[in-house]
Amino acid sequence: MISHFSLTEEEIEELLPSGQQTVIVNRVAWARTYLKKAGLLDNPKRGYVAISEKGKEVIAKNPPEINVQFLNQFPEFQEFREKRNRQMEESHDATDLENSKKDIPPNEMV
Repeated sequence: MISHFSLTEEEIEELLPSGQQTVIVNRVAWARTYLKKAGLLDNPKRGYVAISEKGKEVIAKNPPEINVQFLNQFPEFQEFREKRNRQMEESHDATDLENSKKDIPPNEMV
């Protein structure tokens, strides 16, 4: 991905505000999680990711963009987001919630 998008060394090394992880690693991990939760990716074994049959069907339709709005068409993804939002509301007070937002992709903070 780094070479595909011609990322600069500065972009590759950019850290999240927490300083614990690079932005690119964080974004790739979120993308993988979201695609898996939508049913478009599978983990056939530890450390491996494969496109699922549903994922192959989606790619065959050549969507112009795959983003959160696109993934919301899948009930599994909606369920994941709703469950995650409920868990965050239940387990965090206002201060903890603000601190946790530092690792949430900007497009999800809305």
